[in-house]
Amino acid sequence: MEVFAEGPLGEEGLWGSRHPGERELERFMRGAVSRREARSVVRHMLTGCPRCSDFTRPFWRLAEEGLAVTDAEAFARIQLQEIERELQRIRYRMLGVQATLPPAPVDLARQLEEETLSGTTLLHAVIRCVLQDSIEPAIHDLRELSALSEQA
Repeated sequence: MEVFAEGPLGEEGLWGSRHPGERELERFMRGAVSRREARSVVRHMLTGCPRCSDFTRPFWRLAEEGLAVTDAEAFARIQLQEIERELQRIRYRMLGVQATLPPAPVDLARQLEEETLSGTTLLHAVIRCVLQDSIEPAIHDLRELSALSEQA
């Protein structure tokens, strides 16, 4: 999915002639673009575009640490760290949605026995299940992987 199709003001955007796509930025950071493409990306990056700077920041950290940016494993780690941050944002959003709901009834066990779950109770239950069974374990696993990567 190309997130940066063009500048915020159209083709001749505020941050340069156009935003390079994510794939183009990745290829640029790995040194896998032509000279013409590299000049275009460099010109754009020199404008200080915050979106493109945010996207390339992890690559620069790797370079500063002396790691090879072309290393597929290092690139995968960067992507997984970003995914962990995205999952954390989703977790906070879900907690926010849950906080806007009226409290779940205290007699949940009785509702389950009678199979009369209210819509609110069902929403609370689904959010809790998604958080506990999927999102939070994924965040935990990705953090552990990141910690192992830093030790190596």
